[in-house]
Formats: sequence, C-alpha cells, structure tokens
Amino acid sequence: MKVIVCGAGIVGQGIARYLAGEKHDVTVVDREPELLSDFSEGQDVRTVAGHGPHPATLREAGAEDADIIIAVTPSDEVNMIVCQIAGRLFKVPHKIARVRDQNYMDEQGRQLFAEGHLEIDQPISPERELGEAILRLLGAPGLFAARDFVRGRLRLGGVSIEEDCPVASAPVRQISDLFSGLRLAIGGVVRAGLFQLADDETLLEPGDEAYFLVDSRDLDRARGIFGLEEPEARHVVIAGAGDAGRYVMGALMEKEKRIRVKMIEEDRDKANRAADSIQNIKEGMIYRGSPIDAALLRQAGIAEAEVYIALTGDDETNIMSTVLARREGCSRTICAYNNPAYAALMPTLNIDAYLSQREITISTILRHIRAGGIEELHAVHDGAAEVIEGKVLRTSAFAEKALKDVKLPKGAAVTAIWRNGDFLLPKKELEIKPEDRVLLFTLAGKAPDVEKLFTVDPEYF
Repeated sequence: MKVIVCGAGIVGQGIARYLAGEKHDVTVVDREPELLSDFSEGQDVRTVAGHGPHPATLREAGAEDADIIIAVTPSDEVNMIVCQIAGRLFKVPHKIARVRDQNYMDEQGRQLFAEGHLEIDQPISPERELGEAILRLLGAPGLFAARDFVRGRLRLGGVSIEEDCPVASAPVRQISDLFSGLRLAIGGVVRAGLFQLADDETLLEPGDEAYFLVDSRDLDRARGIFGLEEPEARHVVIAGAGDAGRYVMGALMEKEKRIRVKMIEEDRDKANRAADSIQNIKEGMIYRGSPIDAALLRQAGIAEAEVYIALTGDDETNIMSTVLARREGCSRTICAYNNPAYAALMPTLNIDAYLSQREITISTILRHIRAGGIEELHAVHDGAAEVIEGKVLRTSAFAEKALKDVKLPKGAAVTAIWRNGDFLLPKKELEIKPEDRVLLFTLAGKAPDVEKLFTVDPEYF
C-alpha cells in the first residue's frame, strides 16, 4: 500500500513510523526540512519538502498512484485542502484529514464532509476522541485505559496490579475458575515497561499493568476482582478549556446524575468561550489562571474533588498540575499528553491514568485504513501492541475451523470471541463461525498478517 502523510509533527511521524514498520511504501511531506531531516534518519520512509496543498508537491510525493493520503498538519484548513486536491486532481482513493476545530465537527459543520462536498472520506477529531476516552475512564473508576469493542458490548480495560489485588500472583487460567460466570479474558501484560501477550500460565504480578477484554455487562464485577471499589465521581476539576475540555465538561453536565464540574483556564479567550457555552448551567464554574497555582487549585475545591483531569494542551503543565492536584488532596488524576517520551515517566509520578492523544489519533487513523473485515482497532502501550476486532466472513481463513487449526502469525493471539450476544473464551476446540467477532491482541507490526485472516482464504476456492 502506498501512503502519503502530510505533516511531520508528532502524529505524522508516529503514523509514518507505524506504517513503514508494516512494510508499506510511505512518503512524508512537510514544509520544514529540519523536521524531515531529523525524522528520516533510521526510518524506511521517503520525504518531500514542500507545501502539502501545492499540486507540484503532491505530484513529487507520488499522489498519482497513492492509495491513501493522511493530512495531519497543524492547520485544519490545510488538511482539508490537501485532501481536496489529492481527490480532485490525483484521484487518490482514500483521504483522511485531522480536523481539530469543533466548529467543523458539529451537526452543521459536518455537512462539509457529506458526499459530493469536500473530498474527505474520514475527518478525524483528536479532541473529541480524547474526550470520549476520558468519559469512558470516568465511567470505570480505577482503570487506566478503556475502549469499546463490538459496538459497546465489549470493553477493553487496563488495570494496574497492586499488592492487595485479589488476583495478584495468580495465573490467568485461574480467573475463570475463581470467578464463575465472569466473562473476562486477559490479553496482555506490561512488565518492567515491556508488553507481552498473555496466556493461561501468565502470572499477574504486583507492579504489572494488565489489559483485558470483558463483557460490558460484567464491567463492575471485573473492577471488583481487581480490587477497584471506588464509585463514579460526582465532583470533577478540569484544567484546560480547549475543545477536549469543553467537550468533557458539557458531557458531564448533561448526565442525569448530578456532577459538579469546575474548570481552570489561563487563556482569557478560551475561558470566555467556555463560559459562553455553559452560561445557562449553574453547576459550571470557570477559574481564570494557571493550573500549577496551588492557591487557585484550592479555590476550585481540589481537595474535595474525586477526579482532576489535565487537558491544557501543554504536556509539562499537564504533568506538573496533576502532581500538584494529588498533593493538594485530589483522589484520582487523569493526564493527557502528546510526547511519547513522557509515557515511562507517568507511573513514577503516581498518576492514575494517562492518555496519549498521539496514540488515540494514530489508533483512529489505523482503524479507518485497515482492510477486509477489521471492524475496530486500538493501539496500546504507546503502539507496542494492538487490539483488533475482526468480523469473520464466509470466505475468511477463520471460518468453519477450530481455533487450533487456524494458523495465527507469531505475535498474535485470540483473546475472545463474540457470537450472537455471547462472550466466548478461545478454547482450542472452539469452531469459528461466519459472523463471529474475533478479538485478538497483536504485537506491533503483526496487524497486516492478521488482516489476511479476515479477508479471503485461498483454500476456499
């Protein structure tokens, strides 16, 4: 597959590195030669210095025979124009644009992306995706990761294994024996910073981070077996009145259960915009100032808050304010960040959940470019692995075979099967049926091989 990535920022570099690692033909375009020079060293990608919307630049990048163009420059308008030109002049089949301004993503704005208007097959909103991820975490207190699969019927969860965790030091196979009827499967474990696929003999040791899939109806029971007892928050403080912060605040205030939400924002324009959007909701309060001002945090009631959420758009401010919020008495903290270098730092700072907007954006883009029967996809542990949901077709390599007879690529493991409303564990003798949803954990770079299992089995014909 030939891919052009316009924009060599953190997200552009991440998606290019990911796709190049899967042996796709990747070209990165940016008008800053320094960014391209720093990135191209040691990477199997081609680079083109130039302005993305210029037809000559896209032609040099190979747009005439490209399969996909992904526009992730800092400008929404540039991204949209890149896709428009790629579609109209070069007939690029698939066009993805990052669109951050929520004015383009509301009901009226989205008409721009309707068929016959702009040449954009999929607009990606990182802020809205980040906001949804935070809302899922708030609905499952204690998890550091949460993602929906099978249209919300299954939940991917991430949990830290503490010393007093009821299943600490137990092998994975014992969970179903100890907790009868619990529809849950462990897919992967992070130990000493390294992700590894889990099997029946994997021990859940204190200090591990475990990723699991669970029937959404059993989510609360699953939290219980990991020792997570806290209720959903009723008092939340948010730092950052950008698109993601306003989205989370608005969603929390619309909940039927009463939730007190307070916001801290240093920028006057952003604070005023947020105030305008919630002016008729008495529970909402916005404080002007820096979230790393301890006095301001106390004024916002941080000691009484169950959750502090850092969404300022600046990694350092988010990290520092989260540590300060914890010191001032907040029960639980959630921190958003972009720079992958900070991922290893978060656990050492007693931050409960940390969300990489870069990882969320990359996962969203990958979900829209995967082939065949891939229905859903999410990268975990900064791209070290992926969780994939695939729909089994009548002609798929999975169809009408027992799991033990399916030749899985090395570095991939089936974790669960969803069939007609039932959560099934991957027993070796289980025969996979057409229309089943198969959920796998795969190590980085293995997804293309997994995709083939959901397309056409050559032996079928």
